[in-house]
Parts: sequence; C-alpha cells; structure tokens
Amino acid sequence: MMSPSEERLAQGLAAIPALPPQDDPGRSLVQLSRYLEDLYRSNPVFGLISQEDAADTLVLATRHLLDSAAGVPRVWRILERTGSRVVCDLGSGAGLPGIPLAILLEGYLDRCCLVERRERRVRFLQGALAPLGVSSLEVLQTDAERPCGEARALFQSDPPPVVVFRAYQQTTPGTLKGLAKVFPAGTTVVAWKGRLESAHQDARVIEAFPGTVLEEVLAVDVPFLERERSLLVFRIDPDSPGSAPTPGD
Repeated sequence: MMSPSEERLAQGLAAIPALPPQDDPGRSLVQLSRYLEDLYRSNPVFGLISQEDAADTLVLATRHLLDSAAGVPRVWRILERTGSRVVCDLGSGAGLPGIPLAILLEGYLDRCCLVERRERRVRFLQGALAPLGVSSLEVLQTDAERPCGEARALFQSDPPPVVVFRAYQQTTPGTLKGLAKVFPAGTTVVAWKGRLESAHQDARVIEAFPGTVLEEVLAVDVPFLERERSLLVFRIDPDSPGSAPTPGD
C-alpha cells in the first residue's frame, strides 16, 4: 500500500498534462518517493529548504517535487526543439528542479548537472544521487557565473544545454550578463517563478537587456497547490537588440 506522500506524488503526476512517455512509470514514482524521504530526513542537518515546508512530506511533495515536475513538459519540448540532451540546474541547492527533471526525463537526457557552489549542499546532493540510480545525474561544485574548467566545457556544449533554475538569483541585468558570459548563443533558460505578475516584471528586464530574447511567460498549474506558479522562458542571443520577444513554441 502506498504511503500518503507516495499517493500524493502518484495523483499529482497523473494530473500534469503532457509529461513525456516513460518506460517504467512505477520506477519513476519509487525514485521520486526515495528522494522525497531523503530530503525530509536530511533537511534538519543540511538546512536545504524552509522548516515549515520540510515538516510535512505532503507539503514537500506538493510545493517542491510536483512544482518541479509541472515544468517538465516545457523543458521536454525545448529539448526536442533544440536537439540538446543536456540540462544544467543552476544553484541546485536541494536538487530542485534538477532531480525530478532527470527522473521524469530519464531516457531523454545524457546529462543533468546539478550546479551548486556551497559545500554542505553538495554533500547532500552527492549522497542523494546514488540511491536513485539515474545515470544522467551528476553534481558539479562551482559558481555558475565563474565556472570551473569542467563546468565551462559543459556549458559550452553543442547544441547548447537547456538551463533551468528554481531559486537561483533575482532577474537583473547583472544576472543576465553573467549567464550570457558563460553560456553560448542559442541557450534556452527556463526559470521557475511564483506569481504571474512578478514573472511579467522579470520578463520586462529580459526584453530590455541586449543579449537575451524573451520566449514565453507561462502560468503553470501545480496539482494540489493553491499558490500561483509560472515559468519564464528566454534565450541567450548576443545579437539581440533587447526589443520585441520572439513567440513561444
């Protein structure tokens, strides 16, 4: 019999439209549940997420795992469009959204790199990956804007990686300049955001920056979550005049 958190994950995944087909959905559920339990047990030691969220596995499942999973269909479409099989999760922290992405995109990714500079969080991530058995997952301890040699080579993949982040940095000209400095032209970035109004404010910063092109601001329904959530999708393009956005897919 499923635990309450497993049941929440199973029902939530079933409610997310357009998830990519999986060879073994049951295995994905087991992997996500294992990661959830590890996150729940480890948070008091590593301080990965807020104590309020970490106090209840149902809250963890909804606010963090299902929230990450809700963006998977959009990331999958970008991977198909660009031909990339590499995802870089910047400032991965607890492994969100990278670990749920890698689990639900297993078979569609060659590498899902969790980029994290803080040693304590790197230790958690390294310990969390082995029990999951997801071959694409790896951890790189480095600053995303001042990457080590290995990370720099990964960031410059051809085709470019798809960059994701959930709680990385504020959307400022400085942040966009840093991304444009280390990732090649054509790199697509997917940022998990909260209220749609705030995402549109960030979108205006992207539109005004000469080096990025806004693709889409997308409202996202996260199963069992009453809070407003959204995705901000943009592309690095050094030749962009910082004017009108291109249409989304």
